[in-house]
Amino acid sequence: MAGGAPCAQQFQASLSNLTDEWLLTTRVDQIIGNNDRAFVHFRTDHGLQASFTDPLTPILNAQSQQPQYEGQFQENHTVGASAINQFILTGSWYSAIFAPPSLNAATALAPYQLSFAGGEFATPGGLFYPTWPQGRNVTQYQISDDYAWQKGNHSLKFGVSFRRNDITDYTPGGFDATIPVAIFNSLGSFFNGTADTFEQAFATRPTEPIALYSLGFYAQDEWAIRSNLKLTLSLRAEHNSDPVCQTDCFARLSNSFFDISHDPTQPYNQAIQTGLNQALPNYQSIAWEPRVGFAWQPLGAGSTVIRGGIGIFADVFPGTIATAFDTNSPLKNTFVASGLQLAPGLPGSAQTATTASNAAFLAGFNSGLNIGQIEAATGGALFSPPTFANAANSIHYPTYQEWNLEVQQPLGSKMSFSFNYVGNHGTYLALVNPAMNAYCNAAPVPYDPASASPCLGALGVSSFTGLPATPVDPRFSTVSEASNPGVSNYNGLTAEFTRRVSRSLQLKASYTWSHALDDISNGGFLPFNFDTNTSVLAPQDPYNLRAYNYGNADYDTRHQFNLTYVYNTPQLHGLWGVLADWTISGTVFARSGLPFTCH
Repeated sequence: MAGGAPCAQQFQASLSNLTDEWLLTTRVDQIIGNNDRAFVHFRTDHGLQASFTDPLTPILNAQSQQPQYEGQFQENHTVGASAINQFILTGSWYSAIFAPPSLNAATALAPYQLSFAGGEFATPGGLFYPTWPQGRNVTQYQISDDYAWQKGNHSLKFGVSFRRNDITDYTPGGFDATIPVAIFNSLGSFFNGTADTFEQAFATRPTEPIALYSLGFYAQDEWAIRSNLKLTLSLRAEHNSDPVCQTDCFARLSNSFFDISHDPTQPYNQAIQTGLNQALPNYQSIAWEPRVGFAWQPLGAGSTVIRGGIGIFADVFPGTIATAFDTNSPLKNTFVASGLQLAPGLPGSAQTATTASNAAFLAGFNSGLNIGQIEAATGGALFSPPTFANAANSIHYPTYQEWNLEVQQPLGSKMSFSFNYVGNHGTYLALVNPAMNAYCNAAPVPYDPASASPCLGALGVSSFTGLPATPVDPRFSTVSEASNPGVSNYNGLTAEFTRRVSRSLQLKASYTWSHALDDISNGGFLPFNFDTNTSVLAPQDPYNLRAYNYGNADYDTRHQFNLTYVYNTPQLHGLWGVLADWTISGTVFARSGLPFTCH
């Protein structure tokens, strides 16, 4: 500002940014002889998603063209009078890449993200500007075959399914790799062209090809032991592949973080394994999932029905983990410079310094240097130990034990009442711990607020107990590690009432009381609610997950009431006939609110 007059007061803009979409779908059915029926279905969806609208220029807008193609072939073959085989082949491809309309034009206009501490100015291109481009192209195909056979009192089913995803991951090329970030702590720094903080990432490749698949088998026998008693026995075997990189682009530590050497004199290329094809070490190979259920009418047809079952179900460890390992050092390195000129290409500029640091780090890594030797080669001031993502030494499938018991009682010919208890217990649930290398400095003596560590409270007292005073491993800054120590529990009771008021009106009402608890909700990687972002996705105590994390799940809904109705209009004649043969239906529901976390 000049003479105390502000150089900016207020700017308002009223802009629009269009989103469009069109959809085409078609299906062809074919009867092939007496025993075979088949159909082919095709669907394509094309649209433009307006992801961000910049108030200054559309050049810095963000958008995503999202074409999608999918198809399905299904054939049903009848085998005699007691068996049928169903074969399904499906495939799809979609693209969801988020970037400005022209990335070259955007980076020519704004080669850096300009961010102003304190909010003096808005950030051109928005807070996500340095993440562009991001997204993925995904090809998926699936084959399944199911055979059902009625043999006396046994209804037998057998099946196999295979699903594969091939993903082009754009994460390596985004997140500061294309568009660096320049942060100004004051307007004076901006006026002088000096970035208080300048951050830039350097990626080996802009994209990486990732692939994963699932293969499952099952066998089931529904046995009618008596006319009023059925027993269902089934077994499923599930194999979920370890995510692979087709260019061997994964990097991780040689073991779990606390099981590696933390000697700072050890060369980086001995601590970090590179050129890995598989993402997870010692990934579980197969999950066996037995299940049993029954249905019993103690007094025969039309009487009380008692149903129940128990089984084991396995889930896939989130494939999102692959994007963490294809952006580790030395595949992708991030460097920070402070107090240097922003002008690109000039000697001594922030970008020149970070580029030189990246070159020195890569050369040092390849030649077997340790942190001290690399710091000396980069001048020390610019080198910052890399952040790193790792995985525990052994990864299991998230597994759930589920059970239920239901009693259904008819009340005359028009009403019924049921009471159903459902429960489950989850084990080996996914967790990413971002504080493996966390520490808390000792307070200065005497206490000086200007030099106190950020982890200290207002009086200079540590607000985190149990943390070391220095990093466990000085070769790294933030270290996150994926594992699956999480557990969950759910118990729910549902009372349901159904009444057919007349031939044309039916009502169904239900009330559910339930309680869901866990350590980390929603798979451990992404928040349950992106709008409020209240999900707790990390341990409150990095060394003790159970200490503070176990509690109400993000989606714990304690009370829920539902009412549905279906009304078929009566037969009418004459002019009133236009009102006949209509169906009117609806749903009314009410529930208690979701839990929230107050910080």
